[in-house]
Amino acid sequence: MSNLYVYVFVICLILTSCTNKKKQYSFSFSDNYNEAIIPARFDNGRVYIPVSVVKKDIISDNLEECTYYFLFDTGTSEMVIDSVLNENDCFSIKYDNSFFRRIHTPAGITYSYPSFINDRSPLKIQIGSSFFDISECEIMDYAGRRNGILPAIQLGTKSIININLFQKYVALLSIIQNKSDSLSFVIEPYTSAPCVEDTLFVNNNDSIIAINGKFIMDIGMARGLTLSEEAKTKFPSLYCQDVIYRTANKGNDIVKFQQTPTINVHLKNISANVNIDFSRQMPPGITGVIGNAFLERINFAIDYQKLQLHYDVIPELYFPYRSESNSVKKWGVIIANIKMKVSDKVDYSLQIVQLIKGHKADLAGVELNDQIIEIDSKKVGVNLNDSLLMENVQNAESITIRKKNGRLIILD
Repeated sequence: MSNLYVYVFVICLILTSCTNKKKQYSFSFSDNYNEAIIPARFDNGRVYIPVSVVKKDIISDNLEECTYYFLFDTGTSEMVIDSVLNENDCFSIKYDNSFFRRIHTPAGITYSYPSFINDRSPLKIQIGSSFFDISECEIMDYAGRRNGILPAIQLGTKSIININLFQKYVALLSIIQNKSDSLSFVIEPYTSAPCVEDTLFVNNNDSIIAINGKFIMDIGMARGLTLSEEAKTKFPSLYCQDVIYRTANKGNDIVKFQQTPTINVHLKNISANVNIDFSRQMPPGITGVIGNAFLERINFAIDYQKLQLHYDVIPELYFPYRSESNSVKKWGVIIANIKMKVSDKVDYSLQIVQLIKGHKADLAGVELNDQIIEIDSKKVGVNLNDSLLMENVQNAESITIRKKNGRLIILD
């Protein structure tokens, strides 16, 4: 009889464990949950969503479909298409490049060309199993470095968006079950991003500093936390290092900011060890921007209709204490696999996109846009994704960098 009790007890433990795991990582118990998952890509701390473009051929009247991966972003309200990609037959959207629009972002001011598509024949796109008609978009000069940007708020008109950066999936849901914690938000007018008004707590040299204000949730930002220059006054003795950073668009190539070493930050019951950087270009009334290095600590669902962000905290044991990545500590750089168009041919280049001033690479004469051509004396493979390339650079004993003038710099 005692064996029967043990057997029942073990079965209960297994069922409880499975239920908790499901609750922890999923917002739906429905059988068709997997059908709602979008095959997203996660590279360099950002989310990329497959966008299928459907266009009718004028001559044959047949439907043509092309699929491209777009950066998934909560910080914009309109779809953005790269000017190089727009030359593809699936787009070919006409726009006036003499008229541009200034866009305020935490990284600075960027420029885009607004394009109005014929409402009677809108651009049809498919995300997962959902279809959307796009009658207005932005054309941006990414020079082929990025296909474009897909705004989360447009998907939020039809679905609740479940994002799990830790397990690397995105799902479009019709309902939310097994709700855990929730935050109310408003739509920030300059960026159209979810904006939470609350208090952040920062552990600074054994003292806890409270920062009250409005914080944007930005899944288009790989970094952890950006604060305004005003908020920096709360940290009189905080050590910062100077960083220069290259954005993807041509309108605002170089951004300079100061960044802290890894520091512990709390919001409600969410805790993460992240770098904090400071920006002079914050949207009006905004104290900070929370990015993916922080948001990866939660499995969250954005309900744009009810203005609620539901979330479950992922246990701390999955996140050992995070210090600066080896590529930053060892070389003082952050890299990206950049797509370029050269003589009507698309090619890839592993380039320096962020540089720590006064660190090894900077002192050796390395500059932004310089190209890494060898890792441990082996030529760089362009077919690797950003995360794997970054890992190779982090673990390397030496890297060879080619400058624009052809000069080679070897760091070891």
